[in-house]
Amino acid sequence: MSIARHHAEWLSLVEASGPFLSLPVLEQVFPQGLEAHEPEHRRRLVQAYEEWQDNQQGLKPEREIHRAWVAFVLTETLEFPEAVLKSGQEIPNGLTVRFEVHQETVRPDWVVMDPIAPDAGKGATSRPRLLVQYFPPEQNLDKSVKGSRWAASPATRMMELLHACDVRLGLITNGEHWMLVNAPKGETTGYISWYANLWQEEAIALRSFRSLLWAERFFNVPEEETLEAMLAQSVNSQQEVTDQLGFQVRKAVEVLVQSIDRIDLDRNRELLVGVSETRLYEAALTVMMRLVFLLFAEENKLIPPHETEFYEAHYAVSTLREQLRELADQQGEEILERKQDAWCRLLATFRAVYGGVYHDALMIPAYGGSLFDPDRFPFLEGRKVGSSWEQEAAVPMAINNRTVLHLLEALQVLQMRVSGGVESRKLSFRALDIEQIGHVYEGLLDHTAVRSEDPILGLAGTKNQEPEVSLVELERLRGQGEEALLKFLRQETGRGVSPLKKALALEADAGDAPPRPPNSGGRPRGGLEAREAQRLLIACGNDEELYERVLPWARLLREDTFGYPVVIPAGSVYVTEGSDRRQTGTHYTPRSLTEEIVKYTLEPLVYEGVAEGEPEEKWRLRSAAEILKLKVCDMAMGSGAFLVQTCRYLAERLVEAWELNIQNSKLKTSGSKVIQISPDGSLSVGAVSELILPSDEDERLAVARRIVADRCLYGVDKNPLAVEMAKLSLWLITLQKNKPFTFLDHALRCGDSLIGVSLEQLRYWNMDTTVKQEELFADQVRRDIGKVIDLRRQIAALGDQSVQAQKQKGYLLAQANARANNLRDGCDLLLSAYFNTLKKSRQEDARKILLRAYRDNIDVPEELAALLGNENVMPFHWELEFPEVFVDGERQGFDAIVGNPPFQGGKKISTFLGLTYRHFIGEHIANSVKGSADLCGFFLLRAGMLIDSQGTLGLIATNTISQGDTREVSLEQLLSRGFSIPRAVPSRPWPGAASLEVAQVWLHKGEWNQKYILENQIVEGITAFLTVPGKIVGSPYRLAANQNKSFQGTVVLGTGFILESDEAASIITKNPENAKVIFPYLNGQDLNSRPDQSPSRQIINFFNWPLDAENDDPENPKGPPYASDFPDCLAILTERVKPQRDEVVARGKQIHEYDYWKFWDKRPELYGAIADCDRVLAIPLVSKYCICAWEPSNFVYSHALGIISSAKTSMFTLIQSNIHEYWSRAQGSTLETRMRYTPSDCFETFPFPKSLTTLGSIGETYYTHRQSIMRDREEGLTKTYNRFHDPDEQDEAIQTLRDLHIQMDQAVASAYGWDDLNLDHSFHDTKQGLRFTISEAARREVLDRLLELNHQRYAEEVALGLHEKKKKKGTKGRSKGTSKKKSDRAKGGQLGLF
Repeated sequence: MSIARHHAEWLSLVEASGPFLSLPVLEQVFPQGLEAHEPEHRRRLVQAYEEWQDNQQGLKPEREIHRAWVAFVLTETLEFPEAVLKSGQEIPNGLTVRFEVHQETVRPDWVVMDPIAPDAGKGATSRPRLLVQYFPPEQNLDKSVKGSRWAASPATRMMELLHACDVRLGLITNGEHWMLVNAPKGETTGYISWYANLWQEEAIALRSFRSLLWAERFFNVPEEETLEAMLAQSVNSQQEVTDQLGFQVRKAVEVLVQSIDRIDLDRNRELLVGVSETRLYEAALTVMMRLVFLLFAEENKLIPPHETEFYEAHYAVSTLREQLRELADQQGEEILERKQDAWCRLLATFRAVYGGVYHDALMIPAYGGSLFDPDRFPFLEGRKVGSSWEQEAAVPMAINNRTVLHLLEALQVLQMRVSGGVESRKLSFRALDIEQIGHVYEGLLDHTAVRSEDPILGLAGTKNQEPEVSLVELERLRGQGEEALLKFLRQETGRGVSPLKKALALEADAGDAPPRPPNSGGRPRGGLEAREAQRLLIACGNDEELYERVLPWARLLREDTFGYPVVIPAGSVYVTEGSDRRQTGTHYTPRSLTEEIVKYTLEPLVYEGVAEGEPEEKWRLRSAAEILKLKVCDMAMGSGAFLVQTCRYLAERLVEAWELNIQNSKLKTSGSKVIQISPDGSLSVGAVSELILPSDEDERLAVARRIVADRCLYGVDKNPLAVEMAKLSLWLITLQKNKPFTFLDHALRCGDSLIGVSLEQLRYWNMDTTVKQEELFADQVRRDIGKVIDLRRQIAALGDQSVQAQKQKGYLLAQANARANNLRDGCDLLLSAYFNTLKKSRQEDARKILLRAYRDNIDVPEELAALLGNENVMPFHWELEFPEVFVDGERQGFDAIVGNPPFQGGKKISTFLGLTYRHFIGEHIANSVKGSADLCGFFLLRAGMLIDSQGTLGLIATNTISQGDTREVSLEQLLSRGFSIPRAVPSRPWPGAASLEVAQVWLHKGEWNQKYILENQIVEGITAFLTVPGKIVGSPYRLAANQNKSFQGTVVLGTGFILESDEAASIITKNPENAKVIFPYLNGQDLNSRPDQSPSRQIINFFNWPLDAENDDPENPKGPPYASDFPDCLAILTERVKPQRDEVVARGKQIHEYDYWKFWDKRPELYGAIADCDRVLAIPLVSKYCICAWEPSNFVYSHALGIISSAKTSMFTLIQSNIHEYWSRAQGSTLETRMRYTPSDCFETFPFPKSLTTLGSIGETYYTHRQSIMRDREEGLTKTYNRFHDPDEQDEAIQTLRDLHIQMDQAVASAYGWDDLNLDHSFHDTKQGLRFTISEAARREVLDRLLELNHQRYAEEVALGLHEKKKKKGTKGRSKGTSKKKSDRAKGGQLGLF
């Protein structure tokens, strides 16, 4: 047996929920396999276990025997000596933690401590390595501790204890179940379980327990081989499991879609009549979701409610795979293609779950719910759309057993890559977090099904780059030459040039040999074996002409799960990657983040005293009735991770509230009778319809989760499949034996959270409700919405204890929706008057016409309707969809909103969502505050509009939420509206695979009297910058003196403009005239990495020239030169740029330039401003460091550069100084962890000293010395400053550069008159890491003084009238320009510096 298989074997016997050990780490640490176990000790262990078991299962179980058994395992099996295993009074006080909010103290029963060295001095302490707790045998480690008010399991308690004590590892046990808790702070907690009864049967299970946890692993191995180090190295193991599962599920969905499509073809395309490709994809995905649900429910023994061999043999999903695999192993997989009974079995199981089975041999209650509804996708049963499963017989599709086997194995068997190949590993759904299951399916939201117009080839690539490409496109690229083809293939597949060339060369070697299909005899062309060629022909549908076309690409093709090349003939349906979700920056949120967000968002709502400023010991849990009144929403819920965690948190608090009620009632009745209460905490009155809480504490938690999901949770997502996934996630967390699915259709809805209107706006028929009186139909709107609320109240009052109740809820919801349809039509019409590209005056005309259409119930004129396209937006009118939350009298919004809204850079919103979308949210959500804000900033603002007074927000956002335009649009506006920020983490790495930095922000609507927590530190307050408040309050203004002095470089849009140096030289040699339109092209990489900061490439620049005389403007002709005067260069752009530009223009999202031979954004203001300069300052806009360098003014500068139009050396001194750097870091933004220099925020707001005359000399000296360092070492700016900030770098030249930087900073401070300021240069810890810079105290003081000076300068400019025509942006002033007279008056101030 291979070592990888050895590890895979024992891993399959261990339940791991959350991160555990990866196979590569295990192979490295245990290259020969796990440690051997002595047979004699195993014999004694089994004997001790049996003695413990006999005692605990007897009539008088003894606690001493139970403790002795746990001690035996710790001291004998794990061999912890007394010197390191502490208990009782030996446990340090710091490991006992009081959780005031729960009124409980938690401490370990044993602690494994590092041994104290013999030569250690008096008072030496040791580090705790492992905390151990044991619980009674009857205590389930995953269920609430019996008899405790705190509704937390032993596993959760240990996690909290470990976090509080800053210890990573804990071990809990009830004697039978031994659970390792791996709880690194700020990361997802892992729970790894062994069972003592398995130690007898599976020796390798005992070996794994001992090898990982025995004393040797803690104290006698190299540091990198300790358990803590192994877990740290395996940090991404669970992510790898989840990603691999998602990859396999996607492959299974592809197989199912293609299988159904082939069956439809066999039935002459009659099976899927009226079924769109998108609908087919939803059906295939729903099948996989059903299977996941059943695997989870079966492993957790929830379905069927009572174990039965009949179900296991004939219905169970978990056993079907084993049955099919056994047959396949015996007779070959191909034999399974001859039968279709497995698909019929699945359909029968789906029906049984939906409608129930009531028979002597099998009893399954009806669970209902949309997930298993047979009529949702009737074609899966061979029925027509619109038919009823109860009235029309099913004619199941002929999906063969091999396909079903692959569907099931995709879910149940992980194919994990290890050294030497792939290992199969059985997956336990009982050990998977519900959030992980959601993540698997959320990844499928990136894909969709489409019907091919041409033959499509599935290319092999890296794991996340396996594209589907048109055969016609590949043939077209081949006609353009090898370079174009390889460039395309490399970009699409992620593969290297060499393997691509090798794959393409196989067919080329065959030369011009005549066609030879595999059935013609002899060896086929293209280097294919006969079997490979036969499979390729089958994949081509036995179409020999298609086979010949595909053959040249055969070695590029990936295989499907059956081993056939992926070839999709024209007219077939296939699964491919979509665009919407990732392009809107949507990311799955791991549990480590959802737990924090939910906890700190809901604490002020479930405990009295939090927002009021009471110490934790005085917080009081609110009553059950108050908790159940809470309304919590996720505005972009995805697969429902935040809603699942909210359900957990509120249910636990609800159970605690019930327990408090019971305890208080017992005190009042002297404990003389059993206390029965209802969900709202009130005492039972014995009514027939009353729901009485179960006495069992575990059942009580399950009931609490169902009630919370039913009454408290709301969610919205623009993707209908995401809504179904969120339902699945909540059904998994609330699933209870013999109970139907929780009714969620009224609370989880589909729509765009940012696009919609309010009922008040509907009543006024205007987005601006301050302009006039309500319309005449306003009272009818109120009456209609009142009836909708009544119906939704009835839904809430029904409970969810039976399928009949669920059906009644569905009926009531249908009535409510029907009642709301007219209002919804009105909201949609009103929205369309504003959600368009019309000018303001035309929008007003449209509004009036649409008012008449709605009021008089007439059609909208066709010519107007044609102008009011909604760009495929699905509006969501919050007050109409959830009226009980907004217009019910008691509340005006949600109590809390949690989530991880999509991230999308401000300039990308228009590109991917459209200009209309961007304009609408800018005007009606951002209150017309301008700026290139990230999409998540608009979600934050929208959340603020939807929250009730004293409500809370807890959101994950891009870390730019506190930076630049995004801050101005979102946080600054919210703070101005009375919100406070009680807690924040400004920037932290995303814990998953996505490479980005995020912020965590909590907001409270109203006054906050509790502590403020910034990055887990208590501070006196938190600003919109997510920093501690300084001496000066407010944001900086843009100064008129700094206008038109700093610019972003040219946006080219088209790599075809750019030429390598040798190609440029060749074109000029061919025709020297071409030199007139070929210029040096400088980008950020050149500036950062080249020793002389020179351009490495050239660029074709036709300025703003017409194409030719014929295409010149006839009314205002520009005349020559024309682009056509340079045919060599124009031909290059026609070939390389035009196709890409045509595609962008066709999308019509945001057009800067229609003419493909011109740059997309030419930046004429930049080149006009520097026309008279001999040199300019260039700054990389995104860089690790804030750096600048002189460049000639005759270059074309990339959009990745900022350009300052000044040739003064003193300007370099100021911009390169730490004074300007820290201002720029505070006012600019970041990309991941790198600084993003934004000229409008960093330069235009910067208050310069009154005079720069003293700064030239030191700047010249510094610049010259820096250039000599780079020249001598042939290193660029980034590498030079890496050495500059490295304390171990003692090179004399670098030390001189540091000294010069000190002098430069001091000279700048003196120019401001700050001779009293101690800059304290040294190596300091900063948010960017260790840097040679000024101290933190000096940094704060510099920022305070600069902000004060900015406000002073702005006031002076206002007094001079320089901002009379300003266009407001947040609190910043922006001047479009100043008159000559006003400029003259200001020349004595900052303007004169330029």
